[in-house]
Amino acid sequence: VDTLNHLVGEKLYEYVQNEKIAMLGEPMPATDQEPIDIEKPAPYTFAFEIALAPELNAEFTGEDILPYYNISVSDDDVENQVKMYAGRSGSYKKVEEYQDNDMLKGDLRQLDAEGNTFDMNGRIFSVNGTADITVYTPAGQTVAMAKNTASIDLSDLKDGAYVVLVKKANTVKGYKITLK
Repeated sequence: VDTLNHLVGEKLYEYVQNEKIAMLGEPMPATDQEPIDIEKPAPYTFAFEIALAPELNAEFTGEDILPYYNISVSDDDVENQVKMYAGRSGSYKKVEEYQDNDMLKGDLRQLDAEGNTFDMNGRIFSVNGTADITVYTPAGQTVAMAKNTASIDLSDLKDGAYVVLVKKANTVKGYKITLK
Protein backbone atom coordinates (compact mmCIF):
# COMPACT_ATOMS: atom_id res chain seq x y z
CA VAL A 1 0.00 0.00 0.00
CA ASP A 2 2.86 2.42 0.82
CA THR A 3 4.44 1.78 -2.56
CA LEU A 4 1.12 2.43 -4.28
CA ASN A 5 0.61 5.69 -2.32
CA HIS A 6 4.13 6.81 -3.21
CA LEU A 7 3.61 6.03 -6.90
CA VAL A 8 0.22 7.83 -7.01
CA GLY A 9 1.69 10.91 -5.30
CA GLU A 10 4.68 10.93 -7.65
CA LYS A 11 2.50 10.68 -10.77
CA LEU A 12 0.07 13.32 -9.46
CA TYR A 13 2.83 15.88 -8.89
CA GLU A 14 4.42 14.98 -12.22
CA TYR A 15 1.07 15.74 -13.91
CA VAL A 16 0.71 19.06 -12.04
CA GLN A 17 4.22 20.12 -13.10
CA ASN A 18 3.87 19.01 -16.74
CA GLU A 19 0.52 20.78 -17.11
CA LYS A 20 1.86 23.87 -15.28
CA ILE A 21 -1.13 23.94 -12.94
CA ALA A 22 -1.02 26.78 -10.41
CA MET A 23 -2.69 25.35 -7.36
CA LEU A 24 -3.40 26.40 -3.79
CA GLY A 25 -2.43 23.95 -1.07
CA GLU A 26 -2.22 20.23 -1.73
CA PRO A 27 -4.39 17.96 -3.91
CA MET A 28 -7.10 16.21 -1.89
CA PRO A 29 -8.67 12.83 -2.66
CA ALA A 30 -12.00 13.39 -4.39
CA THR A 31 -15.07 13.06 -2.23
CA ASP A 32 -16.72 10.88 -4.87
CA GLN A 33 -13.74 8.49 -5.19
CA GLU A 34 -14.92 4.92 -5.63
CA PRO A 35 -13.35 2.40 -3.20
CA ILE A 36 -10.32 0.70 -4.74
CA ASP A 37 -9.68 -3.02 -4.28
CA ILE A 38 -5.92 -3.38 -4.61
CA GLU A 39 -6.29 -7.15 -4.49
CA LYS A 40 -7.71 -7.00 -8.01
CA PRO A 41 -5.34 -6.53 -10.95
CA ALA A 42 -4.64 -3.03 -12.35
CA PRO A 43 -5.63 -0.59 -13.77
CA TYR A 44 -6.76 1.56 -10.86
CA THR A 45 -8.40 4.98 -11.09
CA PHE A 46 -7.68 7.68 -8.52
CA ALA A 47 -9.55 10.99 -8.42
CA PHE A 48 -8.26 14.18 -6.80
CA GLU A 49 -9.59 17.68 -6.23
CA ILE A 50 -7.20 20.55 -6.83
CA ALA A 51 -7.80 24.15 -5.73
CA LEU A 52 -6.64 26.35 -8.59
CA ALA A 53 -4.85 29.58 -7.82
CA PRO A 54 -6.82 32.55 -9.20
CA GLU A 55 -5.30 34.46 -12.07
CA LEU A 56 -4.32 37.95 -10.98
CA ASN A 57 -3.72 40.68 -13.52
CA ALA A 58 -2.74 43.95 -11.89
CA GLU A 59 -1.95 46.91 -14.11
CA PHE A 60 -0.34 50.03 -12.72
CA THR A 61 -0.15 53.43 -14.32
CA GLY A 62 1.90 56.48 -13.46
CA GLU A 63 -1.11 57.87 -11.61
CA ASP A 64 -1.26 54.98 -9.11
CA ILE A 65 0.14 55.77 -5.67
CA LEU A 66 1.41 52.94 -3.52
CA PRO A 67 1.98 53.50 0.20
CA TYR A 68 5.53 53.35 1.47
CA TYR A 69 6.20 52.45 5.08
CA ASN A 70 9.24 53.22 7.20
CA ILE A 71 9.56 50.41 9.71
CA SER A 72 11.97 50.68 12.58
CA VAL A 73 13.33 47.47 14.03
CA SER A 74 14.75 47.51 17.53
CA ASP A 75 17.68 45.43 18.72
CA ASP A 76 15.22 43.49 20.91
CA ASP A 77 13.12 42.64 17.84
CA VAL A 78 16.21 41.34 16.04
CA GLU A 79 17.31 39.34 19.11
CA ASN A 80 13.84 37.78 19.51
CA GLN A 81 13.79 36.80 15.84
CA VAL A 82 17.27 35.24 16.13
CA LYS A 83 16.16 33.23 19.19
CA MET A 84 13.04 32.05 17.37
CA TYR A 85 15.03 30.85 14.34
CA ALA A 86 17.65 29.22 16.56
CA GLY A 87 14.91 27.36 18.43
CA ARG A 88 13.43 26.07 15.18
CA SER A 89 16.77 25.14 13.64
CA GLY A 90 18.36 23.72 16.76
CA SER A 91 19.69 20.21 17.20
CA TYR A 92 19.25 17.50 19.82
CA LYS A 93 22.03 17.21 22.37
CA LYS A 94 22.28 14.97 25.40
CA VAL A 95 22.72 17.19 28.45
CA GLU A 96 22.74 16.64 32.17
CA GLU A 97 20.52 19.58 33.12
CA TYR A 98 17.38 21.14 31.65
CA GLN A 99 17.39 24.86 30.78
CA ASP A 100 14.50 27.19 29.93
CA ASN A 101 12.97 26.53 26.50
CA ASP A 102 14.79 23.19 26.11
CA MET A 103 12.88 20.41 24.41
CA LEU A 104 12.83 17.19 26.40
CA LYS A 105 12.71 13.85 24.66
CA GLY A 106 12.59 10.54 26.44
CA ASP A 107 10.71 7.54 27.69
CA LEU A 108 8.35 8.61 30.47
CA ARG A 109 6.77 5.90 32.60
CA GLN A 110 4.87 5.77 35.85
CA LEU A 111 6.82 4.04 38.64
CA ASP A 112 5.56 2.27 41.72
CA ALA A 113 7.34 2.50 45.09
CA GLU A 114 9.86 -0.20 44.07
CA GLY A 115 10.65 1.42 40.69
CA ASN A 116 8.68 -1.09 38.59
CA THR A 117 7.08 0.23 35.41
CA PHE A 118 4.49 -0.77 32.86
CA ASP A 119 4.50 0.68 29.36
CA MET A 120 0.92 0.31 28.03
CA ASN A 121 1.78 1.31 24.45
CA GLY A 122 4.77 -0.97 24.04
CA ARG A 123 3.23 -3.61 26.32
CA ILE A 124 6.48 -4.04 28.21
CA PHE A 125 6.32 -4.72 31.94
CA SER A 126 9.63 -3.76 33.57
CA VAL A 127 11.02 -4.18 37.06
CA ASN A 128 13.75 -2.37 38.91
CA GLY A 129 16.62 -4.86 38.86
CA THR A 130 15.80 -8.49 38.02
CA ALA A 131 13.00 -10.80 39.13
CA ASP A 132 10.84 -13.74 38.15
CA ILE A 133 7.76 -12.37 36.35
CA THR A 134 4.60 -14.41 35.74
CA VAL A 135 1.46 -13.18 33.98
CA TYR A 136 -1.92 -14.80 34.62
CA THR A 137 -5.44 -14.45 33.28
CA PRO A 138 -8.07 -13.56 35.91
CA ALA A 139 -8.97 -17.29 35.91
CA GLY A 140 -5.42 -18.15 36.99
CA GLN A 141 -4.06 -19.49 33.67
CA THR A 142 -0.37 -18.69 33.10
CA VAL A 143 0.06 -16.79 29.81
CA ALA A 144 3.64 -15.48 30.08
CA MET A 145 6.64 -16.17 32.28
CA ALA A 146 10.24 -14.97 32.50
CA LYS A 147 12.84 -15.83 35.13
CA ASN A 148 15.66 -13.60 36.38
CA THR A 149 14.77 -10.76 33.99
CA ALA A 150 14.30 -6.99 34.02
CA SER A 151 11.24 -6.98 31.73
CA ILE A 152 8.68 -9.12 29.94
CA ASP A 153 7.10 -8.39 26.55
CA LEU A 154 3.30 -8.70 26.61
CA SER A 155 2.68 -7.71 22.98
CA ASP A 156 1.46 -11.22 22.05
CA LEU A 157 -1.34 -11.10 24.63
CA LYS A 158 -4.91 -10.22 23.67
CA ASP A 159 -6.53 -7.09 25.06
CA GLY A 160 -8.01 -7.64 28.50
CA ALA A 161 -7.28 -7.85 32.21
CA TYR A 162 -4.27 -9.73 33.64
CA VAL A 163 -2.49 -10.24 36.92
CA VAL A 164 1.31 -9.89 37.03
CA LEU A 165 3.26 -11.41 39.90
CA VAL A 166 6.83 -10.24 40.48
CA LYS A 167 9.02 -12.38 42.72
CA LYS A 168 12.24 -10.80 44.03
CA ALA A 169 14.18 -12.76 46.62
CA ASN A 170 11.50 -13.71 49.19
CA THR A 171 9.03 -10.95 48.19
CA VAL A 172 6.06 -11.35 45.82
CA LYS A 173 4.16 -8.30 44.57
CA GLY A 174 1.00 -8.44 42.44
CA TYR A 175 -0.24 -5.95 39.80
CA LYS A 176 -3.59 -5.78 38.04
CA ILE A 177 -3.13 -4.53 34.48
CA THR A 178 -5.40 -3.96 31.52
CA LEU A 179 -4.16 -4.22 27.95
CA LYS A 180 -6.02 -2.19 25.34
